[in-house]
Amino acid sequence: MIFYKEKQIKKVILIGIDGAINDIVDYLLKEDLSKGFKRMNVKGYCRTVLPPLSPAAWTTIATGLSPTEHGVIDFIENIIVHGKHIRTVIHSSLDLRNKAIWDILSRYNMPSIVLNYPFTYPPYPIKGIMISGFPNPTNKLVAYPSFIENHYGTEYSEYKTDVDFPERGIHPSELPLLVEDMMRNIDLRTKLFLNLLKDFPDYKFACIVYTETDRLQHYIYGKKKFKKYLLDMYLTLDENIYRIVSSMKDNTAIFIVSDHDFEVCKKYFGLHNYLVKYSYIRKMTSNMATYS
Repeated sequence: MIFYKEKQIKKVILIGIDGAINDIVDYLLKEDLSKGFKRMNVKGYCRTVLPPLSPAAWTTIATGLSPTEHGVIDFIENIIVHGKHIRTVIHSSLDLRNKAIWDILSRYNMPSIVLNYPFTYPPYPIKGIMISGFPNPTNKLVAYPSFIENHYGTEYSEYKTDVDFPERGIHPSELPLLVEDMMRNIDLRTKLFLNLLKDFPDYKFACIVYTETDRLQHYIYGKKKFKKYLLDMYLTLDENIYRIVSSMKDNTAIFIVSDHDFEVCKKYFGLHNYLVKYSYIRKMTSNMATYS
């Protein structure tokens, strides 16, 4: 999904929504429940990457390259040497093989503000500001340059990079408080983003990514009894988009993008099992394999 607004471009804002569901956005627009999405001039549909996973898609959006070119395909990678598993690593900003848009702009001395973009941990030097997104082991505000953490740390002490899900799973009785916490974090992230834009007005490119939608949908999507929570989440998101869009001047181009949609999975094709079955790869353990 992509929305676009253009008027005499001098600055670019990218708003990312992890796992945005087109049907829900269309419902908000059709029922005149939207304040934010309806401010955009154009709406269209984009084909996602293969594999249609968040790490691959978000990195492709940032670089304009395919997953094989930028090197981030999944959340983790098993390092196997001569058939022996060495270690499992979680992808981070250190794994990016090519330049993201904020890196390219830095070459031309054009400042960027990057907030919560996936796989920007650890934050690294750019012309501008980078506040890490998922996966961030601290789950708190971690930034380059480091003075940003001190400058905003007190006011945003409750800020979270990602959702704290109980390892045992979620009981339905816990869902209302969890959703409230997620919506509160959406509000807090938007407030931080708007503060950054105000305090550092020389930026040429700025982006913010909301991951709460994806996290909630993994638990409740397709379950009609929880539909209210999903709608509440999107109404909160829409309100925050409105806050951003309505604060922009006419010379700002605004894009709203998503990495993938959501749907109920009725059948699952296990590529790993298929490759093992037909001897393309040799099975080592339940989650590791090597090419034959």
